[in-house]
Amino acid sequence: ARRVLEGRGAPPPPPPPRRYYESLLARVSGETNPIEGFWLEAMWYDVFHPDNLQAFSTLCAYPAVPHGPAMTDEQMRAAALRRWSTRTGRSVPPGAWLSTGAGSL
Repeated sequence: ARRVLEGRGAPPPPPPPRRYYESLLARVSGETNPIEGFWLEAMWYDVFHPDNLQAFSTLCAYPAVPHGPAMTDEQMRAAALRRWSTRTGRSVPPGAWLSTGAGSL
């Protein structure tokens, strides 16, 4: 009631009883058809946040797609190696990072 009086809206609903979660677990534990498990994974957030369902939330923002030509496989490996070396302070001997062209780095 205090939240309502302070203008923050209604308090969140109480969490479901433990048997709700137990029944979900029982439902997917012995199933031979994996589709129910896939659905539960997709709804995982909703199971634990029934007051903020995914269906009514905004989607995550994806980073902008870079403009210009795409990197080649070798360029991607070289860029990843540079980032890894910068973050770890370690270097990789030439050719040690996959034998498909990274030896020229």
